[in-house]
Amino acid sequence: MDFARRFQKSLGKPEVGLPTEGISVSGPPIVFTGGGSSHVSEVTMVCPTATVGFPSSIPGVEGHHWTRVAVSGTTIAHKGLNAGAKAIADTGIDLLTRPDVLAKIKAEFAAQQQKYLYRSYLPADARPPVELYQEPMTKFRPLMEKFYNEKFNEPW
Repeated sequence: MDFARRFQKSLGKPEVGLPTEGISVSGPPIVFTGGGSSHVSEVTMVCPTATVGFPSSIPGVEGHHWTRVAVSGTTIAHKGLNAGAKAIADTGIDLLTRPDVLAKIKAEFAAQQQKYLYRSYLPADARPPVELYQEPMTKFRPLMEKFYNEKFNEPW
C-alpha cells in the first residue's frame, strides 16, 4: 500500500493507495458505449466470450504508458495475476462440471446471435497481403536466424 501511494505521488496523482473493495460481476451493458482496442469484438459475435479483469496496477497509472509496465513487475501485479488465474481456473471447472450452467450460456448466446446478426466487414474473398513484406523479409530473415529457437528450428 505504501509503494502504491509513493508511486502515485511521484506521478502527481491523488495518493489513494490500492482499492480495498472488490467489484461485482456484471453482464453486458444495456447500452454499449465502447470497449477495448482489440479484435475481441469480432470473437464475441461468433463465440461466447468473457472478459476477466484482475487487479494488477495502481490507480492513477495510465494505460499504454511506461508507468503501467513498471507496475507490472511488482508484487501487486503478481498477486493480482494469481487471483485472476484462480478465477479463470474456477470458471473452467464450473463449465466442465456444471452442464446446466454451460447449457444456459449456450442458449443465451444463441439468442444473442439471432438478435444481433454478425456480418464481417471483410469481403468473403479477402486474403491477407502476404506479399506486402516480401522485400524486407528477404533482406532481414537471414539476419534473424541467429535468434531462432534451435530446438524447433522455428522463429518463435
